[in-house]
Amino acid sequence: MVDLSLIEFGVYGFIAYGSLLMLMISTIKDTPTTASHSIPRFVFLMPGLICAALLAGADDTIILESQTVAETFQGIKPDGSIVNLTSNETHTSIINLQDSVWVLVHFMIFIVLLIHIIFQSLALLIKRD
Repeated sequence: MVDLSLIEFGVYGFIAYGSLLMLMISTIKDTPTTASHSIPRFVFLMPGLICAALLAGADDTIILESQTVAETFQGIKPDGSIVNLTSNETHTSIINLQDSVWVLVHFMIFIVLLIHIIFQSLALLIKRD
């Protein structure tokens, strides 16, 4: 599983949830079922499908920022030679999601979008204008 940054999580979530919202609106509204109208629905739901899959495969850790601190120390040995010591530390701020149910929610969104895209592609191949 992959850790996501806050920006990635927001963008992927916006696209996936926007696609799900567009699908919910299309169930309420009467949409044409011709082959020429199934192409835009197919194309506009594909990014949501991909983003839902990325969110489903992500870990429950969201990375806010990483900061690397480098420190250099100079010292003198008893024999008079100079010693340089370098220390690098990385501090990462993270948010842990409280429940891992979000992976399941994003997987369900992926499955719903996948089924709809399969039906739209079948409508494209079977129906005539």
